[in-house]
Amino acid sequence: HTGFIFGHRNVKDCEFTNINIIDGELNQNGIGDSGFIGGAQNIAATYTNCHVSGTLTIKNTLSAAATATNICSGGIQGYDGGSKYENCSFTGTINGGRLCGGIAGYNAVEGIDVSNCHVTATINSVKLGDAPGEHVGGIVGMVDKGGNISGCTFEGSLSAAGTNAGGVAGRFTGLGKYKIENCTSNATIISNGYAGGIAGHLKDGTVSGCTVQTKDGSKITNDSGNNVGGIVGWNETGSVSNCSVNMDITATSSSYVGGIIGNFYKGTISDCNYTGTISAKNNAGGIAGSTGVAKTAAMTTITRCFSNASISAPSGSVGGICGMNVLLVLLLGIVSGAIIMLATKA
Repeated sequence: HTGFIFGHRNVKDCEFTNINIIDGELNQNGIGDSGFIGGAQNIAATYTNCHVSGTLTIKNTLSAAATATNICSGGIQGYDGGSKYENCSFTGTINGGRLCGGIAGYNAVEGIDVSNCHVTATINSVKLGDAPGEHVGGIVGMVDKGGNISGCTFEGSLSAAGTNAGGVAGRFTGLGKYKIENCTSNATIISNGYAGGIAGHLKDGTVSGCTVQTKDGSKITNDSGNNVGGIVGWNETGSVSNCSVNMDITATSSSYVGGIIGNFYKGTISDCNYTGTISAKNNAGGIAGSTGVAKTAAMTTITRCFSNASISAPSGSVGGICGMNVLLVLLLGIVSGAIIMLATKA
């Protein structure tokens, strides 16, 4: 475990305040967690007004058969124990394995709270040993045990050799009570499935008041795999409300591609809007690509959503609001106030 302040910390009630690291360079060979302030922490701490710039690189010294599942990389902290991050920032580059984030790579303890943090970075996740480059987020790579992210911004680019890439979180588990809210992403996102402008994978959580917008030609690109959305790629169980997307989505080899949610298994979408061009393999929609891919899919609702999308897919189902609708909920009147401005099928 590697960090400029500590490598591994297991002490209660630590506070890190007004720390500045300028043009730092951190290199780690092989397995371990790394962050500019700390590598790994099992107990919560508080980070306030900590600002970092630099380059973090995990060097691939592992054989193809090696296990590299616990490589976590973050601009502030690699492996998080449920800490509070307030008014922190990271500017620079992270070249890691799985579990990479601009503030924290991986959250392992319930209660992480990230507020008013800002990241301007290039974050790349590559395959190391037998572990795919997955769970990449502009703010946190993976929130596994629940927590809140609010008022944060990410600008730059994300690239995942595997799945789960999001402008705020690669994967976000909300435990039915936590949320991502009032965050903004201006990012180019490249993934191989489960890609979203805010979260690649949402489970039992809420995303509200978030904005995804284009800057300098930024867009979401999915090279292979499925489930790609302007806000959330795969919404396993959760809700998305009051979100706005103005960005193109290119996923010509993918199914379940939507302006707000790619694959929408259970939950609600309300008061959201999408503007842009969507290119998919099949099952694409201006708001949701699909409302479930199995007969066991639960009821979903889409309310007061606006789509101004040019959508192209050579096969499958394409809709201005929803592409593939397993439960036919749209026909049951669960969608209200939806407006389709433009939808085309190639």
